[in-house]
Amino acid sequence: MDLNLKALNQLFNAKREFWITNVIGWLVLYVINVILQTKYFKGNFEAIYYTIIIVGTGFLLSLFLRVIYAKIILQNGPILWTILKGVLGLVTICFVKTLIDPFLFFVFGLDDFDETFDFVPYMVSMMLFLSIWSLIYFNYKYFENQKKIETDKLKLSLELKQLELSNLKDQLSPHFLFNAINNIRSLILLDPEGARDSLVNVSELLRYILNYQNKTMVSIGEELEVVKSYIQLNQLHFGNKVDFLLNVDESLENVDIPPLSIQLLLENAIKHGEIKKGNKIEVHVFEEDGKAVIKVKNVGELMGDLNNGIGLKNLVQRLKVELYENANFSIFQTQNIVTSQITINTN
Repeated sequence: MDLNLKALNQLFNAKREFWITNVIGWLVLYVINVILQTKYFKGNFEAIYYTIIIVGTGFLLSLFLRVIYAKIILQNGPILWTILKGVLGLVTICFVKTLIDPFLFFVFGLDDFDETFDFVPYMVSMMLFLSIWSLIYFNYKYFENQKKIETDKLKLSLELKQLELSNLKDQLSPHFLFNAINNIRSLILLDPEGARDSLVNVSELLRYILNYQNKTMVSIGEELEVVKSYIQLNQLHFGNKVDFLLNVDESLENVDIPPLSIQLLLENAIKHGEIKKGNKIEVHVFEEDGKAVIKVKNVGELMGDLNNGIGLKNLVQRLKVELYENANFSIFQTQNIVTSQITINTN
């Protein structure tokens, strides 16, 4: 019952403008057809009645055609494929109308018309009428949907800018920087060469984070350079408590991603993972089914919905804006391993 009500609601839930223009359009067709049939031709006054059937079924079937077009357009497929499916929907509705109309002519006793009924010409004439209707409505809905997509992308872009301001503050927390500086200070006397390398890592990391605001996309290869600096600074801090594994398919280094994507997943794994001796945090970049897959795995437990965090929410928004439907983010737990994953369609 609920499904039937939902279907009916979808069928009749149209904008006020649609009802007004649709009613006016079919009434105009009715008036024109009756005038032509009764005044200028054979004085066929029976046209007054059978035109009611033609217009009535046309009006009702146009409601179904509206729903068909809406579903086709919302799929956002290639334009040629969208038009082809629209034409198929039009032909189907016209075929149904060509079956229904003569049946109603017979039911209401319009025998003279029924005897001269010719299926193919009648269907062609109905296609001509509904093609004009379809051309107007289909184009209107298509461009309305494209405008909505552009508006949604603009809204996402504005939200993204706001999130980026918050995310910039969170990418490298003061706590992380203080630990890095203190660790480097301790190394100065014990290992001057190691202290110098660590300072270079901090410098590269800060430069990348400050410069990324001017870029919407970077290659995986560029991102991995800052990830290596980030890993080295964390190794300096955690020592042998955590092992970092970086496993990358070099053929994917030219694939573009939003900047700080992998670094964010790595930071999230460190923040929420179980940091203890012998723990391992893994970063894998590989190809699977024609897609580039980025996985960051850590020992731990998935508590609540981490997608609500500012950093991950920012990442999801950036993936939507820059890669639209070609990228997907997920985070899940298998036994005691938490996996954050970005999948990018490279085809």
